[in-house]
Amino acid sequence: MIFAPMIGYKRSANDSDQSQQSDARTDKPEPRLVGFRAVYVFDVGQTEGAELPELGSTFKGEVGDKLDKLADFTTGQGIKLEYSDKIAPARACPTAG
Repeated sequence: MIFAPMIGYKRSANDSDQSQQSDARTDKPEPRLVGFRAVYVFDVGQTEGAELPELGSTFKGEVGDKLDKLADFTTGQGIKLEYSDKIAPARACPTAG
């Protein structure tokens, strides 16, 4: 058992004034430490079962028209789609299906 911090959020002075409209995306409450609580932790050596698979597999291939379909669906849902070279080469792992 360890002591873990509990984080609360400090209300701003504007929270008490109901007449002002606040933008939930920009008016973030300020996090602060409010205390500690006891939590239980364990070491991975105390667990049983098969090892988890590694995520080191690299997959290659062409996406063909599937990238365009995914981009069209994403923008159709009102989601902004951005591309970045910072994550290249992206890695993936196969899923059962």
